[in-house]
Amino acid sequence: MALNFSSPIFLFGLLAASIPVLIHLLTRRQQTHIKFSAVYLLMQSQKRSIKRSQPNKLLLLLLRCLAIAFLSLGLAHPLYSLGTSNSSLPTTPSANAIIIDDSYSMGWKSEKSNVFKYAIDAASKIIDQLAEGSSTYLILTSDPDKLVEGSGDNSKTLLKKLKFTQPSFLNADIGSSFSTAMEALESSKLKEKRIYVITDGDKNAWDDSKFSDINDRLNSVTTTIFDLNFLRKGINKAAINNLETRQEFLTNSKFVRVKTKIVNLSEKKSIEKLSVGLHVNGKVISESSIHIDANSTAIKEFSFPQFGIEPSIGFVELEDDALIADNRNFFAYRSNQKIPVLAVDGDPKTVATQSETFYLERALNPFYGSHSDIEPSVSTLEELPSRDLQNFSVIFLCNVRELPPGYEFELEQFVNAGGSLFISLGDQVEPKFYNEKLGNLLPVVIQNINQALNPKDQFKLSFKKTDHPVLKGFEEKIVREMEAIKFNSFFKVEPRIDANFKIPLRFSDGTAAAVETQFGKGKVILFVSTADRDWNDFPIQPTFLPWIQRWVKYAAHSLDTFSQGNLLPGTPFFWKGNLDQNYWIQSPDNKTHYFKNPEDGFPNTFRPGIYRIFSNPKSTNLPQKNSINYPNLPPEAELVGTFSVNIDSRESQSENITENEIKTILPLANLVLIKNYNELEQPTNSAATPLAMPLLLMAAFALCLEGLLLRRE
Repeated sequence: MALNFSSPIFLFGLLAASIPVLIHLLTRRQQTHIKFSAVYLLMQSQKRSIKRSQPNKLLLLLLRCLAIAFLSLGLAHPLYSLGTSNSSLPTTPSANAIIIDDSYSMGWKSEKSNVFKYAIDAASKIIDQLAEGSSTYLILTSDPDKLVEGSGDNSKTLLKKLKFTQPSFLNADIGSSFSTAMEALESSKLKEKRIYVITDGDKNAWDDSKFSDINDRLNSVTTTIFDLNFLRKGINKAAINNLETRQEFLTNSKFVRVKTKIVNLSEKKSIEKLSVGLHVNGKVISESSIHIDANSTAIKEFSFPQFGIEPSIGFVELEDDALIADNRNFFAYRSNQKIPVLAVDGDPKTVATQSETFYLERALNPFYGSHSDIEPSVSTLEELPSRDLQNFSVIFLCNVRELPPGYEFELEQFVNAGGSLFISLGDQVEPKFYNEKLGNLLPVVIQNINQALNPKDQFKLSFKKTDHPVLKGFEEKIVREMEAIKFNSFFKVEPRIDANFKIPLRFSDGTAAAVETQFGKGKVILFVSTADRDWNDFPIQPTFLPWIQRWVKYAAHSLDTFSQGNLLPGTPFFWKGNLDQNYWIQSPDNKTHYFKNPEDGFPNTFRPGIYRIFSNPKSTNLPQKNSINYPNLPPEAELVGTFSVNIDSRESQSENITENEIKTILPLANLVLIKNYNELEQPTNSAATPLAMPLLLMAAFALCLEGLLLRRE
């Protein structure tokens, strides 16, 4: 049964029923008793008279009180039904903001597929029971800035569409959703305003800092929170917390190693055997099981061979549990395309190991195979004029004394067009030639040789306070090994006036070990020591190979180009592209997005998976602005990169927020917390019956009866 009032303010009229009682009490006569011996019979007669009139006065008092009570109840317009009560819903036209939590934790298994399906049903029931003339604002927590307004049939049509949707892969932001809801409600002219929050009660979604701007405004609305946490079925055992990929060399092969961190979400129970599988390019590469202690993390590593330059696209997957969204983590590893490199040997020797480029060539292509990303060629000074520089991305000048006449202009054109020049010095170098002929390319002046007089005074590299792309990618172990390398000689350099350059690497005494400058579209890197063993023992160290390869890839603009992992859903992807190229991105749902300017970023990263980047030369038959779901990818477009998007695992470690915690976050709000899904049920036994007219007739009847009693007296 249910009894609701359309105008509950008139219920205050019930207090007026006390007025007849007060009048009755205040007008009672105070009797004075005087005893007379001769009037005994008169006193007995008076008592009998009082007893006869007293019931009439009490009946009059009762009728007057009932008349006032019936009148107040009638004016409050009561509605009576035999169905289920739902006191959280208004019975008059109202402005309502419905906040639906669609974060990925709402995908938790339940009797109806997942908890999110119950949330959609709950929103439908709320809209169905709103009074005619009400307005509805629908807000999803994954995109709180997007507000959908509707009324009547429009809201129902919207909810029908939502029934075919699934939870997003984002975290919930209920605070921002409240701000959007308040702005919408405050713009409405309807007096009755309500906010409904339908959520699984995940504590991560309630960031109290997001409510600070609206707390003092919430007392003007009624906030009803439906906590659907009790609908969850099953246990979320584990989640993938992180995934990393890296390249390794074994004999004459190249391998990709995948390292993933898996967290046990239970604080008390360990996982004895958790199935973990590696999938690459649509195939199952490896499957195994791991043990994880309670409330701890385990590391699982996989490896697979990498062939060619095509990207390896895959994911690591856990066995199914109650929350599937956090059981898969994607990766895309793409070997860089072969980088053609020309190494000019300024001091060739008959003994190969004594040549300037011997160690450099082996570092660039360690196994002389097709698996290397770099394709080096060696040239002498005599052969240099016959080489076409346009066939190379990077040119090394190794201890070159001087260039052929006028060749410095060839190098300037090469670098200006986008090529890179790497210069390593040595005992054959004539500083005067470099300072005069290569002055446009070099931002520094090469001075004298700084030489250690004894082994104790040898110089060492310093890697402190460096964030250069080449150096920050090294692990701490490799950095320590490179800091132990000994240098006995190097050239000192001094900056030219108004020169613009960077010093990415220094010696421990602060002097420059490497200098970098931008020239046109290309780069010039000067290494002040040798690339062979004459002045240092760097070339025979294991760290020389990754160090020189990263410099080549950086100089050729292919170091980490279009490669990014662990991007969170909804985080824009930015990259620096070529303004002379068009770019498309294919998302995991196979939609194609066109981008006029890549520096604007790609914002549509809402779905976990692999995103592929394509490019081709500019064309006039393309849109003048960014386009979502571009119809067809041009056949001449080439794959230039990939990046992966994976969920934030915070909601995997879910903790249900309590009523007291909500009241602490929303101290001024008029809160109604509902944890019983049946409270949303619509009345089914009978329609609501208005009782205003019967109550008003009863008030009139009471007044008429009161008049008749007065007339009789």
